[in-house]
Amino acid sequence: MYDIPENAVLIVSERGDSFADALMRPITASGRVPVRLGATAAARNFTIIVQDGDAIVTPQIPMVIRMPRLSGMQSADARFLKGEALAALWAIAALTTAAVLGRPGPMGFGGGCSLSASVNELRGGLRTNRMEVFMQGLTWPQSDTGWYFKTPDSVEPLNHEQRAAYPGPQRGRYIRPGEQYESVLVLGPDAWCRGGARIVGHDLAQDSIKLANQLGLDMALILWALSEDLRDPCLARITPWPHREDLDFAWDPFVAAAISHLTR
Repeated sequence: MYDIPENAVLIVSERGDSFADALMRPITASGRVPVRLGATAAARNFTIIVQDGDAIVTPQIPMVIRMPRLSGMQSADARFLKGEALAALWAIAALTTAAVLGRPGPMGFGGGCSLSASVNELRGGLRTNRMEVFMQGLTWPQSDTGWYFKTPDSVEPLNHEQRAAYPGPQRGRYIRPGEQYESVLVLGPDAWCRGGARIVGHDLAQDSIKLANQLGLDMALILWALSEDLRDPCLARITPWPHREDLDFAWDPFVAAAISHLTR
């Protein structure tokens, strides 16, 4: 176990996480002690007991939960133990009364967010009339003609050469001609837009807050695809664990709100 001080903010993340790296200094400046641990080490520092029908988590420490991973390079025994630690961490972060950034919900880490855009639209209460296709290997279409493709577990699209070399299942969506994009960063009741594009009949900041709430996310970076005339926003991507380099457009107000949330 790690001796976590009472005035700590615990960051649960893997090595090399740029977002977690960037939070260390603001947490220190707030008068708190940043403690960074992996999921397994973090879970070992907590206890959950049920008393009079209530779950009590000790110690009560504010936390930042980043995307946990199971490595396919580990042995079966190591993966099993990591899975048990992640299950414990899920319960700890969901049940604690301390502040949590990235709190998991009933569906696990990342709330109801899926890598499928259609599933996110359905769960988020958005229209779902944009086609999403699923296929095995390189079949149709044979060139990058208005479509983008991803592997089942990828966030970034595959280019045509990558798609040709990837034998497994893929999912794809059509891109409208002249499509433009707007990023919105959500933290609880606050949202910041990258470009501030005016969309007729829409407030993308409020739409993004509502979508994040629908998916059970307290933080998310949402990418909207806009029609060429900026009249028809559609969900392109939602990321519960954005990288630091994706947040330059709103980092200062975001980190101030995040520290306020964690140290309240």
